[in-house]
Amino acid sequence: MMNPTLPGWKIETVGDDIAWMRFGKGALPLHHRPTPRPCTCVPLSHTSCPVLRVSCRVVCCCPTDGRLYAINPENGFFGVAPGTSMSSNPNAMATTVKNALFTNCALTDDNDVWWESMTDKPPAHLISWKGKDWTPESKEPAAHPNARFTTPADQCPVLDSKWEDPQGVPISAILFGGRRRTVVPLVYQAFDWEHGTYIGSSIGSEVTAAAEGKRGEMRHDPFAMLPFCGYNMADYMQHWLNVGARSSADKLPKIFFVNWFRRCVRRISLSLSCFLYLGGLGRMADDDDGGDGDVRRTGELMARSCGPATARTRAC
Repeated sequence: MMNPTLPGWKIETVGDDIAWMRFGKGALPLHHRPTPRPCTCVPLSHTSCPVLRVSCRVVCCCPTDGRLYAINPENGFFGVAPGTSMSSNPNAMATTVKNALFTNCALTDDNDVWWESMTDKPPAHLISWKGKDWTPESKEPAAHPNARFTTPADQCPVLDSKWEDPQGVPISAILFGGRRRTVVPLVYQAFDWEHGTYIGSSIGSEVTAAAEGKRGEMRHDPFAMLPFCGYNMADYMQHWLNVGARSSADKLPKIFFVNWFRRCVRRISLSLSCFLYLGGLGRMADDDDGGDGDVRRTGELMARSCGPATARTRAC
């Protein structure tokens, strides 16, 4: 739901959380096939089905075009409220103006909701998420750190016109990212699909309010999916490798690792315009050709955009 900063580019969203991906037109996810059969495209015999938890044949549903397409299985957005504002995410704020549900937020005196960083100046009085009187002098936050909003997707001002297309939208890039304040670069690209799978499996991230553990503490978090993956992580990683074996490098999405939580020694958060072109399920589109985007050109623009931020880091 971001806004581009480079002329001639646009960003549209299909969803904010989940992508269901499949190959080409007519290909089905592994666990949706009623009668498993051998795959004739790749030299794989058996794999463990992560949903049925049984051994079944690798399914390819040939022929396909070799590209991954994604749909959003959800009807709306479910986002973390604290930190969301007109300056950080104006499209999210516009999406929540009506038909929205809010949980564990603070209540204003005129029966509106509020959370930390929503406005530059907090209200003089609130009812906190614990139901207690709250003022700017209070020691506890007014809203829970994991307070949420949920709202219908069709209210988003930058929703893609094909967000409900059953064929999905083509995926040109996949981003992995963890929460790391130091060491990890702002952005880098994997050499190939296997390397990208390794990068995803080796992510280390600081614990957030959405996961169990002490906030800010470092832990191994494969694919940043540890709180959300409902089956064995080894099976999950093997599934990624199996998917890559079903296509070729020129058709598979490019894989990047991003770290937009990197801070300099003065603890200034580095916000880069280069991340506006590869976000979540957002489609990368150049107005000149109306296509789904050119990853090579996007990479060049990302590198160009990262220059000022790198200079700021050195200056700090």
